[in-house]
Amino acid sequence: MKAITTCLMLLISLGAATLRAQTVANPVITLATGSYPMPQSTTITDSTSGASIFWCYVSTGTCTPTTAYSGSIYVDPATTESICAKATKSGYTGSSTVSNSYSRTQAATPVIT
Repeated sequence: MKAITTCLMLLISLGAATLRAQTVANPVITLATGSYPMPQSTTITDSTSGASIFWCYVSTGTCTPTTAYSGSIYVDPATTESICAKATKSGYTGSSTVSNSYSRTQAATPVIT
């Protein structure tokens, strides 16, 4: 009986360790890093079912995503250098923080002939 109890306790602890080891998938910011001539909108998705996504604009410094994602995000490449995001889920290790950077495409100077 003692051996069965020990085996059950070992299996339970291994199962708990497996749950702790699960990591939320990295979120995906759909607007690719790049230069854009005008404002755009983007969305953020995550493939881990039930994960919560947090994001922020970053113009300088480090990213600390604290705004809960709730829908499309406005990106003006003239004022926004990058967007970062992280996903979390109870009982899981949080995802890595991901970011995409943006810049404004300079319009070509017209040539008058």
